[in-house]
Amino acid sequence: MMFHVEPLTTLTEALFLLRIRNECRHMMTNDQREINHSEQAKWFETFYMQQDPMKYRVWLVKEKDESGGAAIGYFAAKEGDGGYYITEGVLEAKRGIGVGSFMLKTLISNENFKNGPLYADIFNSNLASIRLHEKFGFQKHMDVGNHITRFVKRSC
Repeated sequence: MMFHVEPLTTLTEALFLLRIRNECRHMMTNDQREINHSEQAKWFETFYMQQDPMKYRVWLVKEKDESGGAAIGYFAAKEGDGGYYITEGVLEAKRGIGVGSFMLKTLISNENFKNGPLYADIFNSNLASIRLHEKFGFQKHMDVGNHITRFVKRSC
């Protein structure tokens, strides 16, 4: 299966992101509440589009097809602590087909992330995510509480 990446640039895409985010929210280490359309639209218009894109970026992963593809996952990077905090999410029906590996390969190969560490906060019970990040060179860095471990990849 083939995938491609597109940066988040439109409200329509932000609403696709909402669906993926809400489906994955139980594994998020930050805000696990379900977000509605108006909250997502407000976030997109008043925060995401107004901030420095080098500080916080989101990409959608789509399956390649003749229509351009449907969004099946996302990944994001937010600047902090001399590097970037990353997060990913994949629709449940599309897990196990290589989307996560594709996302991490894409993120790690991005020139913007070559010099600083990448951080990923992962629930200790999320063994699939832990294995995926370790496969790409992430190592346990520290316990951040609430059964969450921060993993780090020092250089890409």
